[in-house]
This record gives sequence, structure tokens and C-alpha cells, in this order.
Amino acid sequence: MSRGVDPYLWNIESGGIISFKGSNDGIQIPFQDLYFKITVPRFLGSGLQLEIRPSYTWEQTLGYFGMGSQSGGGLGALKNLAFSSKMLAEAALCLANDDLPPTAGQVTTAQAMGAALTERVKRAGIKFEVLDAG
Repeated sequence: MSRGVDPYLWNIESGGIISFKGSNDGIQIPFQDLYFKITVPRFLGSGLQLEIRPSYTWEQTLGYFGMGSQSGGGLGALKNLAFSSKMLAEAALCLANDDLPPTAGQVTTAQAMGAALTERVKRAGIKFEVLDAG
């Protein structure tokens, strides 16, 4: 890029996640998370950057058991917090230290770290099992 040339005057980004859940009543939408972001890197011609990101999140009772805030309270919540912390740390170590497949763009955790992360978390004592939904 030539000196004195600005790469862009503004940037607009949007994204979202919508989940679908089948039931006897048809298809439900139990979770939505949508956002819109605008960035102006040289706001008012100065070194200030303006970034506005309105978002909308809606969820119904998901019946979810796992890590995160949807997994209940009490001692179970503390265990889930420890699990989440361990998973985050192992993912960071995997990205920093492991030989990973080449990827580009926005990829899933499985595409980016796959088998390397699975082996790391197993060595860290995290176990995975499939539970009966009944």
C-alpha cells in the first residue's frame, strides 16, 4: 500500500446465529443472536476510531446441560466454570503450540484444531459422553 493512502473510510459487518429445534409441534427457534457493526477508523478526521455494534439476543429455555451460563446453578455451575476455563486454556495452548492444519477464513473449532485439541483435553482429564435425552 502506498504511503498516505487510507485502506478504507468505513466498514460494515453483520452476522448472526439462529438455532432450530425439532419437536412434536414442528420446528422451534430456541436461540437467536444477531448483530450489526459499523467501524469508522478515522472518526472526525482524527486518530479516533468509532465502532458501533448493536445486537439482539433472544432465547427460550433450551434444556441445555453443559458448559456456560445455561447449565444451571449451585455446585454444577462451579464445575462447569472449571470445565469452561480448562477448555479455554487448552484451546489457547493448542493454537499457540500444536501443529495444526492450514485453514483460512472463518472456520469451526473442529476445522482449526480438531484432533490436536481432542487429545489435549483428554490428557487434561476432560471426558466426553453421549447422554440419553429422556
